[in-house]
Amino acid sequence: MENTKLHEIVITAIVVKPSRPDDGLGGEGKFLITRRSAAKKRFPLMWTVPGGRLETADYINLPKDTKEYWYNVLEKTVRREVKEETGLDISDVEYVTSLATVHADGTPSLVISCMAKYAGGDIVFQEGESVEAAWVNLEEARGYDLIDGIYDELAMANERLLGKKSEWKRAN
Repeated sequence: MENTKLHEIVITAIVVKPSRPDDGLGGEGKFLITRRSAAKKRFPLMWTVPGGRLETADYINLPKDTKEYWYNVLEKTVRREVKEETGLDISDVEYVTSLATVHADGTPSLVISCMAKYAGGDIVFQEGESVEAAWVNLEEARGYDLIDGIYDELAMANERLLGKKSEWKRAN
């Protein structure tokens, strides 16, 4: 019998670089999108946001925060993944939405999508992960071959920047 409780857990970050009052963006920020390597098994050469899989090493060797639990595991994981994949530091990680799929190889995957502020650093790619990056506003993102659903997540993040919260839905 197949284990229906075991999922690959992935966490992603919509990295936001806030706008300056004089940059002509009308108060909206820029979002970091990255183009996946051609060597990637899933979605090669498509544009997405940085992130990756939760690994037990993200917490198992750390002291527990309480007698039984490690806290902020996802936040630490997404900071590590963004740093590894892009060289950037992020702060203020917050939840946006979640999604699930069963990949063609039969692996069930749960993705937790977050947004975070750009906190510093220069883009340096991890070999085999990403090959390009762009800082885009929501309208500019339409011009990229994004993995299905990513544009809608960017739209949700943009709404949050404007103080509105919502559940995932197709953006216009």
